[in-house]
Amino acid sequence: MNNSEFFNYPVRNDGCTSRGACSLPPSIASLQELLLYIIKQVSYYTLALTKFDLNNDKITKTVVNSLSSLVLINELNDKHLYSLIMKNYYAFVNAKETYTAICDRKSIEADILPYDVDFDDNSGIVSAISAGESLLKCAYSNKNIELKNNVRILLIVIKSVCSNISKLYNFGLDCKSVCDMVFAALNLLNGKNIKISDIQKYTRLLASNDIELNLRLAAQIKTNFGEITKISLSHSSRKGKAILVSGNNFFDLLNVLELTKDKGIDVYTHSGLLISHSLKKFRQYDNLVGHYGNSSEDCIVDFATFPGSILLTKNSQNNTEFLYRGKIFSNDYNIPQGVTKITDSDYAPLLEAALLSKGFSKGKILPSSPLGIDENDYSALISDIFDKIINGEIEHLYIIIGNTFSEAEKEYYRVFLNSIDKDEFILSFSFGVDSDNVKVINLGNCNPLIIDFLSKFLKYSVPNDKITYMFSSCSAAIISGIIYLKGIGAKDVYLPACSPRLINPSVLATFNKVYKVNKTTYK
Repeated sequence: MNNSEFFNYPVRNDGCTSRGACSLPPSIASLQELLLYIIKQVSYYTLALTKFDLNNDKITKTVVNSLSSLVLINELNDKHLYSLIMKNYYAFVNAKETYTAICDRKSIEADILPYDVDFDDNSGIVSAISAGESLLKCAYSNKNIELKNNVRILLIVIKSVCSNISKLYNFGLDCKSVCDMVFAALNLLNGKNIKISDIQKYTRLLASNDIELNLRLAAQIKTNFGEITKISLSHSSRKGKAILVSGNNFFDLLNVLELTKDKGIDVYTHSGLLISHSLKKFRQYDNLVGHYGNSSEDCIVDFATFPGSILLTKNSQNNTEFLYRGKIFSNDYNIPQGVTKITDSDYAPLLEAALLSKGFSKGKILPSSPLGIDENDYSALISDIFDKIINGEIEHLYIIIGNTFSEAEKEYYRVFLNSIDKDEFILSFSFGVDSDNVKVINLGNCNPLIIDFLSKFLKYSVPNDKITYMFSSCSAAIISGIIYLKGIGAKDVYLPACSPRLINPSVLATFNKVYKVNKTTYK
């Protein structure tokens, strides 16, 4: 295949959401900047307190959950961010006062970090935006663009790491060592003479830790919910009352299934919970009917057409700002405006709304799709691909990872799949149809399970010049994953244009340059 020709295939793929906006509104950008400033202050005093063997788990979780929420910055409005700012401001005050009190008690001179913003607990949202604007002006006045962009890349990786830590909290796991590294990286940004080499060092360290967090998540998913099996996934619906569970929190789905199993309410999954259908634990519930919709990007259509109540689970990623209210519920850390909050795992309002909704009047039959892979096939496939690379049957392996939402993107990969030579092979966790030299594994875009699979494959030490990694979408997790891959020697990595909502074009250019990442498309 002529890679240089194909990878310039003219298709737009910048991840713009269904809202039609492809950059952060000024108020959102300003509030995010203020939030990050306060979190850096929290990090400083949290680390200072560790010198006195003091740790505050509540403060740590506040920071982690807040940074995790910023992964979904596209979906946050001014009130969401202001709420996060206030939570972290109180954490900052708590940590600082505790630190100064201990120093006074021990007759030690407290090393107080300058607080250079006009914001306190008496400030409102307008003042917060103004303070954030001042910070942004200061940041953009910095002429060292390379340093500034490397800091932004580090913050993207930190968001991905915190997202995974937040998910591991759901399993009751402690991530203290990684949290300490996050705080150390954030505190580094408090310095005046920051070195790019130090920023990149922490970026790579955290990206590597991000992979380990994903592997821990994969292990917990299998331990708690059973091994993955290969199934035919239903996308059909049937007559009756219904609840749609969206996001990626398996415990929330399990709770809803258990509460509804004898109440005549069917349960459908959405977005990141697709993979649950291939996990043994969930297959015992007859009221888990199928998967509704195609992706979280289509949630405005999916949610508007679903004739029952909807639960946005913890760590959800959904566009809900323009949806009608009254049937959408959430128990997330920071819920969208107008969505009814579920507290203390009391799902009664969700069930009541489902029973009051019209439900499916007759249902609809749609084609099923393959999902999952059996554990034995899993190992056999990896071994077979490796053997064929070693004996020369496969000259080059392409690994495709990520979502493909639009028809333009699907057409891009149709062309690609039909362009490979007989001695080339494609392993796709995204788009494709199985053929002699294409193997598609649908793991529902569950990053931990995809990384678990790839980690086993990478243990075979396939020569780096034999593999090309193609990412069909852009996210904080993918940016982090690419940094890890480059750190272990990956040569050919391709990434589409990313939405400016996720990463500024200037930052993306620096990222591609520093980590030697190629572009699959152009605008």
